[in-house]
Amino acid sequence: MANNKKVTVDQLSQVVKGAGRNNDARFLKLSDKGALATKNSVAKSDLTAELSTEISGKANSATSLAGYNIADAYTKTEVDTSLAAKADSATTLAGYNIADAYTKTQVDTSLAAKADTATTISGYGITDAYTKAEVDAKITATYKPKGSLAASGIAASLLVAANEGNVYNVTEAFTTTADFVEGAGKTHPAGSNIVVVNTAAANAAAVYKFDVLAGMVDLSNYATLDDVEAATSADITAIINGQYEE
Repeated sequence: MANNKKVTVDQLSQVVKGAGRNNDARFLKLSDKGALATKNSVAKSDLTAELSTEISGKANSATSLAGYNIADAYTKTEVDTSLAAKADSATTLAGYNIADAYTKTQVDTSLAAKADTATTISGYGITDAYTKAEVDAKITATYKPKGSLAASGIAASLLVAANEGNVYNVTEAFTTTADFVEGAGKTHPAGSNIVVVNTAAANAAAVYKFDVLAGMVDLSNYATLDDVEAATSADITAIINGQYEE
């Protein structure tokens, strides 16, 4: 609206009345009343036009954003729709309706069933397997062929931990000594095998001795199947009774 001050009809009337009572230069004369009436009519017309322009630029009263032609704001419905798709604040997975993740309690329970990293069988709670030391002991106790040995080579110096399980083929007949498990005085033919063994009880100090294994048996004085003639029942009876004669 223009910033020009307008004079109303009432105001002009007061000015005219004042001029009649007081011929003060500050008041209009009665002779100017006709001119003022014309000016008042013009002022009213100008005021109406300006008011019409001003009012037409104002929004009509409304109850919605659209009613005020507001396009850069969300309506209540739009806000409610957006908020409905969001989760409420929570402190748990279930509170956010998350079903594809483990909770802290579930993870702790699963981890409790797992073994801590370790470097030994016992560290993992395994009781049905041999340790390296136990396997080494088993291997040490197994027989290990060490070739042939003359009777004179059967010496106490062989009876040490490093030789446990060593098997020697004795190439000559020999007689056992106190260093043998069988005791002294037993005669064995050439080709017999002897092994170094620990004779101590479990958890006791080791005591190593020789043990005679199965050796060669000389069957040269025995008849073979080809040497035996077919025998009759009478021959068998005579043999049993000690009466058989060739």
